[in-house]
Amino acid sequence: MSLRWFRASLRVRIAALLLSITLVPTFVIFYLILSDRAYRDAIQDGRRVMIGVTSSVTDHLSRALETTDIVLLDMATRLGEGGEPWDTARTTTRLRELPYLRALLVTDASGRVRYSSVDALVGMTIGTRPWFQEMWDGPRRLYVGAPEAGRFLAEGAGTVQEMRRWSIPLARPVLTPAGGFRGVVVALVNPDYLTMVGARAAQAFGVTVHFHSVDGTMLATSLGEPDGIGVRFNSDWLFRDFLPARDHGTEMVIDSTGVPLLASFAVAQTGLVVVEVEQKMRDVLAPARERVTELRVGIGAIAATTLATLLILSLVSAKVAREQMAARNAELLRAAAEREAELLLTARGEMQRLLGGLPSIIFRAERAGSGSYAVGYVAGNIQTVTGWPPDALACEADWSARLSPGTPPFSRFMDSVNRVGEGHREYRLRQPDGTWRWLRTVAMVLGRSEDGKAEIVGHISDITAERAATAQLAASARLASLGEMASGLAHELRQPLAIMSTAAENMMRALAQERLDLVTPRAKRIVEQADRASRIIEHLRRFARGSNETDPRTAFGLDEAMDGALSLVRSALQEASVDLEMTLGSPAPIVLGHLVALEQVLVNLLLNACQAMEQRDDASPRRIMVQAGQAADSGQVFIAVSDTGGGIAEEVLPRMFEPFITTKGPEKGTGLGLSICHGLIRAMGGTIEARNETAGAVFTITLQAATEPAAA
Repeated sequence: MSLRWFRASLRVRIAALLLSITLVPTFVIFYLILSDRAYRDAIQDGRRVMIGVTSSVTDHLSRALETTDIVLLDMATRLGEGGEPWDTARTTTRLRELPYLRALLVTDASGRVRYSSVDALVGMTIGTRPWFQEMWDGPRRLYVGAPEAGRFLAEGAGTVQEMRRWSIPLARPVLTPAGGFRGVVVALVNPDYLTMVGARAAQAFGVTVHFHSVDGTMLATSLGEPDGIGVRFNSDWLFRDFLPARDHGTEMVIDSTGVPLLASFAVAQTGLVVVEVEQKMRDVLAPARERVTELRVGIGAIAATTLATLLILSLVSAKVAREQMAARNAELLRAAAEREAELLLTARGEMQRLLGGLPSIIFRAERAGSGSYAVGYVAGNIQTVTGWPPDALACEADWSARLSPGTPPFSRFMDSVNRVGEGHREYRLRQPDGTWRWLRTVAMVLGRSEDGKAEIVGHISDITAERAATAQLAASARLASLGEMASGLAHELRQPLAIMSTAAENMMRALAQERLDLVTPRAKRIVEQADRASRIIEHLRRFARGSNETDPRTAFGLDEAMDGALSLVRSALQEASVDLEMTLGSPAPIVLGHLVALEQVLVNLLLNACQAMEQRDDASPRRIMVQAGQAADSGQVFIAVSDTGGGIAEEVLPRMFEPFITTKGPEKGTGLGLSICHGLIRAMGGTIEARNETAGAVFTITLQAATEPAAA
């Protein structure tokens, strides 16, 4: 048995030796081939990155230069044709649209600045600049000048490196109709824009970006440092010998310090700026070195396995057992996958059944790069929510045809959601029987892709009952306010009635005495007081009836709304010894909204302020201030109601407009007044906010200003 074991062992040793002699050279050759391929692949990947980054930065820069050139060309053409020499509003708009421009200016033929968006530059002479002198006799095109030290044009005698700030002038000549030189228009570019564009690529790909003019002058770098800025044909310009023979390229080069680099360059479409992107070769080859290290470890591990050839017979049997086990495991995995797929289908069907019974519609839409929307998934009970069968609302046109007049289409709402990230809207949908149903759509952006597509999810629900309840609450609030104002209104009506009674008695006495000269003034007094009582009753009737938020908004003056509110609460203010100060302007601002709804809000705010000051026991002055104004730039009108009632508790202030939040006692407040006010103002397209000041609370209402005069 020992002989048999020895022979078997010898055969195993001989087989292991032969196998080692065969495999070792094979592994060495295999290692060399894969190592070389790893380095070549790393360089090729680096080239692709360089080209991609260079193309991206160049395209970005080209668009900015072309846009700036269009602005300069438009200004030069207008000036050359004898147009307006300077349009401040137009120039301000252009600077706002092109934030990377620091200033725009116009010079005469001698180089003296005649017009500028920066007043301090007017009168400065730039006629000695080389780029200005080249435009005198040179071709009529866009020029890129050498960087100017300072924020605008050569502040003082310092250099870019000393001042650490500079601007890049882009200029275009102004020509007369006959082709004569009339001056230049200049745009001063903020180099931070180029630094920002380059820094994005630098941070993303670990590269360095330089910007040169075609004559080799360095304009900016992704590092944002002034070193080398304004230097022409400096040693750091890697591709100084390539232009103008080539307008793009990628090479392995050596920089001025002897460091090997992989670099790429491209010329912007205007042909004025060269973008240069570089990366150290050690960074380019870092992935290849990792792969080579992994190859060494892997090949070493494989070589080590040759030592196990002595156990080849046992490994064969183990291998067979492993294969059998693997086949069995594969069969088990296949069966498990089939069961999982079956369960997934069952769960999906159950989910569809559950969603189909929801009193809501769930949808998913995808916004393409072109701006169109495709609804890819819809679930829920469409007929229960909308009142229409699903086939009647198969496309957006079907929905739009049934929306109430003036409701924006679905696509405009989705544009707002895509821009902001989320949104909601409430609107009316016509029913088959001609009635209307209120719906609410809530949507949000779930994700975005690099190609500009956005995935949006949302749901639609029926809020008709909710709106009806809100309307009932508003009516209840008006009735509650009427109850609080009852005694004051009785006093308001009692005065004109008493005056009319006295005047009538005096008129009868004058008639009995045949004093006809005394009859007319007393009759006028009765007519005046009857008209006063009629106005009070009309305000009361209109307030009790309320307004419908679906009615179109109309234009009216804030003084009209304030007069209507005061006719209902004036007596309550007088009984509480509250002084009222109003500053509405002359004339008062005209707003767009619902007059009665605004009167209800003002009545609520005035009564709340009055009650807040009645609860104070100290001798503090009781005063309500009403102030109105209009912001000319935003087209918004505000009306602020402030009091000296001590303010609102800080723990209550953030929730003032939520339902059932009140600071009054249980016998006075329901907590619905301010919530309803918030809803009424929102229905008019406005806002209402609350804050505390030193003396008390301030409520500010903001509404849209009317573009047309108020109706008589």
